[in-house]
Amino acid sequence: MKPVFRGKELAAGLLCAAAAFASPPRADEIVWLDPVHSQAYLIPQPLLERADWRNAAKAAPKGLPLTAEQAARLRERIATQLAALKSTSRAVACDPAPLAEALPGAGGQSLADFARSAPLALVARVEGVVAGWSPGLSRPASRVLLTLETAARDAGGRLRAGDPLSYLLPFGDFQLAGARLCLAPGAGEVVPQAGDRLLVVAYPDRINGGNLHPIGVFSIRDGKVRPGAHRALARQEPLPLADLLPALDAGQRRED
Repeated sequence: MKPVFRGKELAAGLLCAAAAFASPPRADEIVWLDPVHSQAYLIPQPLLERADWRNAAKAAPKGLPLTAEQAARLRERIATQLAALKSTSRAVACDPAPLAEALPGAGGQSLADFARSAPLALVARVEGVVAGWSPGLSRPASRVLLTLETAARDAGGRLRAGDPLSYLLPFGDFQLAGARLCLAPGAGEVVPQAGDRLLVVAYPDRINGGNLHPIGVFSIRDGKVRPGAHRALARQEPLPLADLLPALDAGQRRED
């Protein structure tokens, strides 16, 4: 279910997010689930590497937002992967993606209509992807680091070209304590790489400044937006970005 923001609440959320854009999201930065920073959604690999994951200690490593139980599950996962590596000469494969959650929308929308369904529709360049561990889900996840090129739709009117942004992926692949921790992307998921251009349709994250909650991420190649297999969209051909941007801008001006 997509979040619902109304009036002043939406404007305040965008303002809070915009205030943090001056400090770009970092590769060693935790992504939090709560405003008091007691529960982490993602602990990036560079922070995880500071702890000793091969010892059998029951306590959680100091300095990381993990309970003893969460730390034990991560140690168990590492031990399982290391055992699998010893028993085969081949590389350990990624775990398959879990069943995909239903995406918003009932299908049949055009890309332009879908992009107008959220307060943000942004064209951005991928600067990098940082993998890590999601303690609550006990599985790998990733953070995509972006630089904004164009705010095609910006309900708060506060985003500018060059702003640092990010969003989260429910899959990832990284090494920790000699073990490969990997969760494969689901069918139809966009797997971004540095240098890619994306159209991100999203809501702002009011806890982690500069982070986005996407309801749709679409690749841009050869000047065209690729709708892919998003369940909210009707099957359609790639759409020239030069045609989509004016449609989104006109729609926002009518709403304003």
